[in-house]
Amino acid sequence: MKHAILSFSILILSATCLLGFSPSEYYNVSANSGLNLRVTPGNGFVIKKLYLGDRVEIVEDIDCLGYPERIEWVDGEWLRVKHDGDFGYVFSGYLTSLPIPYSEGEYTNGLSILRPFEAWIENNFDTQAANETLIGSTLYEAVEELENGFVLKKTTSPSQVHLKFTLDHVTSMELYHVLFAMLANKSNQRTFLSNSLFVESARGEIEKISVQHSNESILITVLRNGKSVVEITHQLNNSIAS
Repeated sequence: MKHAILSFSILILSATCLLGFSPSEYYNVSANSGLNLRVTPGNGFVIKKLYLGDRVEIVEDIDCLGYPERIEWVDGEWLRVKHDGDFGYVFSGYLTSLPIPYSEGEYTNGLSILRPFEAWIENNFDTQAANETLIGSTLYEAVEELENGFVLKKTTSPSQVHLKFTLDHVTSMELYHVLFAMLANKSNQRTFLSNSLFVESARGEIEKISVQHSNESILITVLRNGKSVVEITHQLNNSIAS
């Protein structure tokens, strides 16, 4: 799912649309407040509301020529989809191929995302290889190679925990929505959103998102090689992270 503007020749060769949506693919709804299924694109009559985690099948990408739209910092295009026998149109910016948080350990009533994010990774991605290293007497580093070529690196010191998760071909807003869905408290959701900074590239794409609160910082970055990175730095207060 790429937001880069592709040349006409590349579009022909790839036989896919701007953001990589193809018929018969399945995606999860990532909008925390739900996503409207409409009769027509844009402001068409609402057939029903789809909820966070609902799964839809792509029927057609009507914006295949590449004219993305931005709604509240979210880039996307209009897709015709199927859900439980109903056909309609949804905005693709609130769909993701990533799993949506669903278990108790993947939610938090606070603002810290570190623990639920670790649980989400553990529950949804199998480990292919792992390596643990003690650097000096206080710095501990663990690296896990996960399925799909994803990599998780966790560095722990007496003062902080730094988590770095590297994925392939996932947009910054997809990752942001997954993290946002881990917040169970509406007040904390508003705080999280107000502390979020969205940075555009020269091409007008959201290439970087940062979130900062008292003891934790989050940085989501899309790299030029197509990989995306989530980094969470959590400051410890006389506690030990496992």
